[in-house]
Amino acid sequence: MSTNTMFCLRGIYPSLTPIERRLADYFFENAKDLPQTPMLVVAQACDTSKPAVVRLCKKMGFTGYKEFLITLSAEMAISAMSERPDFTTLSRQSSAKDICAAVAYWQIASLEDTVLQVNTDNMEEAVKLVMAAKRIDLCGIGSGTVSAQAAGLGLSRLGMDAHVCGDTEEQGNRVSSFEPNDVMIVLSDTEVNKALLKSAEEARELGAKVIAILRRHTPAVAHACDVVIQYASADAPEEFCAIATRTAMLCTVDMLVTLTISRGNEQMVEHWDRLRVQRNYAGRRKSAR
Repeated sequence: MSTNTMFCLRGIYPSLTPIERRLADYFFENAKDLPQTPMLVVAQACDTSKPAVVRLCKKMGFTGYKEFLITLSAEMAISAMSERPDFTTLSRQSSAKDICAAVAYWQIASLEDTVLQVNTDNMEEAVKLVMAAKRIDLCGIGSGTVSAQAAGLGLSRLGMDAHVCGDTEEQGNRVSSFEPNDVMIVLSDTEVNKALLKSAEEARELGAKVIAILRRHTPAVAHACDVVIQYASADAPEEFCAIATRTAMLCTVDMLVTLTISRGNEQMVEHWDRLRVQRNYAGRRKSAR
């Protein structure tokens, strides 16, 4: 069963205790039946206690098992209204039409799930940090490099001092020049490596702020960053996972930049308006040729 709640649970899975992982595995395997399953049955099936079930639900952001079930039931109802087609059995013999449809489908699915997954409170907090920064460094890992470039371009168009680092080594070399309230943004579709975590911790020691845009995060990431924004990749099969992940991350970056524009000061809005006028003028001149 693919729902936003289950995506969230997959995201925190690496940070769970062995007992919580047993419970999470039970949730994954029995998602369709969970709304009718008493908490005691879940606890007994996983050889644990009801308080352990409640703790896991609270880690997902719910007040308890009851609220978890209410949310899960609502998501299942929505999912049942628009069942996703089976694009997981494509092969070399699949038609061009089916393959192209599958690519588009998983991109759309990742966008829909990202809208559900993104914590807007965290997004608002990230925008506040970005707007207060004199300097912004962006570092992408994996397909996060593309998103880092997109974010850097978007923020630069707002008149911000945004620099895209080519790799983690460059970011590490730039850390020593961070000043208080500068911002480091990490974008990744994989686990954040130790070198980048070290750079994030050093940046915070100098008073800089760290924002991470990730598909999944760990306690180490949460400890090293001020704000973590998590996106979803629609639980896409392996052959489409990179496509879905890249699309979801770019969408999250666009959310951040667009929200920054909407929360921007008068100077920032004027700068954006001037660029828009220039682009419109250039477009009219091109059409007139």
